[in-house]
Order: sequence, then C-alpha cells, then structure tokens
Amino acid sequence: MARANTTHYSQILRQARIRRGLKQDYVASKLCIATSTLSLIERGERGLSVQRFIKLLEMYELTLADFKQQ
Repeated sequence: MARANTTHYSQILRQARIRRGLKQDYVASKLCIATSTLSLIERGERGLSVQRFIKLLEMYELTLADFKQQ
C-alpha cells in the first residue's frame, strides 16, 4: 500500500516537472542531489525529505491537494 502511494506521488512529481519544461539535471541541482537520485525519486524507488518535497512543490507550483488519490 505504501509503495502504491509512493508511486502515485512520484508520478505526479515527474509529470509536473515535464509540464514545466524542466530537465532532471536542473531540478536535481536546485535540490543539491544527483540527477540519478532524482530519477529514483520520480520512479518511486527512493523517498525524499520534507524540505526537498516542499522545494519541489514550490518549483512545480503544486499544492498538497494535487496529490489527492483519485
């Protein structure tokens, strides 16, 4: 169950990055992480800290409501 939620959140983050026209290397540099780490996050294979999650919400102009399960 937690894995499904992680995957759902990861997909939303990836789609938001693509919609904003941002490259993984740019976003990773803003988060001070490796591009490969961001790739793992976007595939749901790695979590991220609350601080980095908030930074992504700001960068992608998302709110917590955007993550509501459908």
